[in-house]
Amino acid sequence: MRAMVAAGEVGALVAERVWQELARGLMEASPMRLFEVLADCGALPVLLPGLVADAQMARLFERAAQAQAPLTVRFALLGWLATRELADDPLRRQARVSELANDLRAPIDCRELARALVREAGPLAAAGHASPAGRLRLLERTDALRRPGRFEELLMARACLDDGDAFAGAATSLRRALRGARRRRRGHRPAAGQPGQRAHPRRGVRGPRGGDRPTAVRSGGPAPRPGSSAIASRSAGSNTGARAA
Repeated sequence: MRAMVAAGEVGALVAERVWQELARGLMEASPMRLFEVLADCGALPVLLPGLVADAQMARLFERAAQAQAPLTVRFALLGWLATRELADDPLRRQARVSELANDLRAPIDCRELARALVREAGPLAAAGHASPAGRLRLLERTDALRRPGRFEELLMARACLDDGDAFAGAATSLRRALRGARRRRRGHRPAAGQPGQRAHPRRGVRGPRGGDRPTAVRSGGPAPRPGSSAIASRSAGSNTGARAA
């Protein structure tokens, strides 16, 4: 590997190959080992500029491994570590994460979670002291109502940034707020026959069990009894007319 670095071959590796090896290393029981090897041979700054294999990296990846975090979470932590020097500039930090993901040809779900982590890490940590309206805005920004699974991954990634259970209280508050918001959304669905309910152009408003209620009786005769067909009704009318004649 040192010879490849010296010859400039590492920088010429195709992005797909680099991502394949990086993803495999991130999902190992000890992800830090990959970055130690890359740093030792001088390949780390070539493949992942801005990334430093230090004690903080070791702690974050150890927590991710203990939590059995998916690849999306581990890549989000990688993006966080690679952009530490931009902590005071969230917009540039998000842009740098996007550049890193593009350079590596990372999947879009990894890219989105990494951007969300560097953007929302502070608000997530402060959610335990936020107002209900503030927590709801955070849920909306992170698309938690529509993608609760992705939101759980974001909470997992944020938890890995802190020692112990420092983030547990804020995470509990956010999960409770999300459950309440989803219940309220379900409760606002229109009842049968109310505005927003589907109506058939000929058969009227759909009933509460999916059946149809006629909006009006057609002219020209009485409505057929339940279970009777239109043909039977016409036959009965013909017989009545014959008796009258």
